[in-house]
Amino acid sequence: MNSPDADYELEHQGPVLVWWFGSNACTLIAVLVALRISQSDMKISGGHDCCAQTPLSSQLIKCLADSFVQGNKIHERLLKSGELPHVNMSVPEAIQAAGKSMRSIIEWKSLVYLMDMGSSLFDQLNETVQEWYRNPPPNHSDNLFVIIIADNRSVLLTFQHTVEKVTLIDSHQHLNRGAVVAQVDLQKLGSLCAWYLGLMKHCYNVRPSCYELSYLYFRRYDGGEMILC
Repeated sequence: MNSPDADYELEHQGPVLVWWFGSNACTLIAVLVALRISQSDMKISGGHDCCAQTPLSSQLIKCLADSFVQGNKIHERLLKSGELPHVNMSVPEAIQAAGKSMRSIIEWKSLVYLMDMGSSLFDQLNETVQEWYRNPPPNHSDNLFVIIIADNRSVLLTFQHTVEKVTLIDSHQHLNRGAVVAQVDLQKLGSLCAWYLGLMKHCYNVRPSCYELSYLYFRRYDGGEMILC
């Protein structure tokens, strides 16, 4: 029994009623996180000492929490009103649902790959990211965001050249653990891709044979100020 209003599945296990909770708002959450990172000009850096126990930025934690709450609230409202054709949103649908605050966001590229994700993710991602850095669009902001969509799940990559980091933000449940943030130096992108593929295999026992990469950025005025309102 599915309830689109509450995003849960009710299961009878003998005399026990079990509610399995989840959220299909992951694409919407991803674009909201990207918006908040851009609005605050947040630099996500775990430091250069790989052995240090660097705490996660409280600013990022608040950004994630606010995006989770807002994303799920919007998603639930759209489901109740019948405005969503499917519980899982596309990137354009998520941008539209987030409202006028997203009017400066640009989907630079959206590429669908009908191939094994495990053997191709890094090569395809790296090729397009390098294209971005070689020939970025005019009035682009400092951050390049990439939403990876695979197996009906969306996660956000944030490329920040100023701190030479790429950060993965995954809002999903992972077995008995919650959302996760992972980060590497830009030149270690391959390691991050391998880590994420391993996470998907471990938590969901999947190795997707198709996936989508959506590349996003926020426009700036000539004077450097972002268009956000």
